[in-house]
Amino acid sequence: MRGFPGIELDRDPVRDATRLLHFRHCLERRDLTRALFDAIATMLDERGRLMRQGLIVDATITPPARN
Repeated sequence: MRGFPGIELDRDPVRDATRLLHFRHCLERRDLTRALFDAIATMLDERGRLMRQGLIVDATITPPARN
């Protein structure tokens, strides 16, 4: 997860939830949420990384049930 935004925990400060929430509200006030999402989708599509169909499989490993 750190690789996607380019965060290095040994060098970069980790933003807290409040800072991220302020950023989200800033985008919403300026009506930029959809524009940002569309720009990211376009970039992913151009690079062949946008999934249009698929199947999500839960790969959770749990211990066997005991009776």
